[in-house]
Amino acid sequence: MKKFEWQDEFNIDIDEIDKYYKEIIKNLNKTIDLILANEERKKITTSLMNVLERMRTSFKTEEKYMIRYKYPEHEEHAKKHKRIVKRMVYVRKLFSDEEKKIEDTSLDYFKDWLTKHMTDDNRKFAPYYRLYKNLK
Repeated sequence: MKKFEWQDEFNIDIDEIDKYYKEIIKNLNKTIDLILANEERKKITTSLMNVLERMRTSFKTEEKYMIRYKYPEHEEHAKKHKRIVKRMVYVRKLFSDEEKKIEDTSLDYFKDWLTKHMTDDNRKFAPYYRLYKNLK
């Protein structure tokens, strides 16, 4: 299981949003460290919860800006957030309730989703943010 490294291409030059995604990656990496160290289930579940909370906070902030700066794809973007949060809740619940092992593919899915989301979806929003912010 490989860690998730921040890359310059993830930056959208919106400091608050970039900061949140860096925190998500940091928390995801902490979870990976706990899994690799074969730590107790409760610590891993707590770490997954921290990832989930970082995601929710980040997404809430993003969506607030999208509404404020009239991003036309806001609703579709918000749906993507809801779907990934729902999946993360499912993985955390499955792991904590059913004594299942977290598969590498589950965490790889989140890493792949975040990469695509940061490099595609968030990048589409950034110009709207800059344009409308500079008009005010």
